[in-house]
Amino acid sequence: MHHPGALPRLLALATAAVALAVPSASAEVRPPYDVPADDLAAAVQCDGHVRTSQRIPVLLVHGTGVTAEENWGVGYRQSLLARGHAVCTVDVPDYAYGDVQTNVQYVAFAIRRVEHRAGRKISVVGHSQGAFLPLFALRVWPRLAAGIEDFVGIAGVYDSGSDAITAECASGVGCVPSFQQMASGSNLLEHLARRELPVGPSYSTIGTDADATVTPQPAANQQPGAHSVQIQDVCPGRHMPVPMDHVLMAGDAVMHALVLDALDHRGPARVRRVDPATCSRLFFRGVDVPGFLLEAPQIALRSGDPVTSEPPLRRWMRRATS
Repeated sequence: MHHPGALPRLLALATAAVALAVPSASAEVRPPYDVPADDLAAAVQCDGHVRTSQRIPVLLVHGTGVTAEENWGVGYRQSLLARGHAVCTVDVPDYAYGDVQTNVQYVAFAIRRVEHRAGRKISVVGHSQGAFLPLFALRVWPRLAAGIEDFVGIAGVYDSGSDAITAECASGVGCVPSFQQMASGSNLLEHLARRELPVGPSYSTIGTDADATVTPQPAANQQPGAHSVQIQDVCPGRHMPVPMDHVLMAGDAVMHALVLDALDHRGPARVRRVDPATCSRLFFRGVDVPGFLLEAPQIALRSGDPVTSEPPLRRWMRRATS
């Protein structure tokens, strides 16, 4: 017997069943971590009161060939703490020489962990590969964007990769896996470039024309969806007295001023707000130059195990970019 209203209810149930069975086209692809959870958690360290700090908490992501302490302990950590930010770091294993598809899991986990601890949005600052990894994470786990106020990249590698790294990897010896993946035209970069940065955070990529590691500049500092700035836009012709501009951007006074400008204002870094007097200083105040000079020889001698081909794309990476 037909009951009035039965058909509409059946149609509603059928529609709901289909909606549950068929994922939305906009649904996030969330690849599972294949790194043990304890390892991911142990890699995150915080200083200051993440939930109650006067200024927004900042997650710092280190570059290739160094630890978080080596990258940030000589200047940025203390500078940001002194300004009222809580500061967290993530240590990517093996000095970030390995497969970036593993490295990015540490960064994605760290973003979630710090935002959860904070109970509010955080900002993310990365140097070199440490600038590449958060943007990688945001495009594979786009819901991370809801918890980020600002992303700031310091001398980072982006979608176009680096011609200098390509040349290094083309040698007979090869190069470390992460360099293979950040070389211009790599398979990973090609797949990643198919995904836009999620809306929400403001994105600043800050580079230097004198960078000999991420080249060519300023083109290599361009990232679709981000605002690109060169320190030479503030100080024309600026370069370090030794050919280590890429590494020394972790202490450069103009770079630091642009990073703080991005953190202090809505939207990305703006050249017009930086005091031109900053050009007269090589390093920002508080940088531990003697400490850096003590670390530099050890860092310079460090190397990973080279490979002659790029690590294959993980299944989740192919799915996320199809």
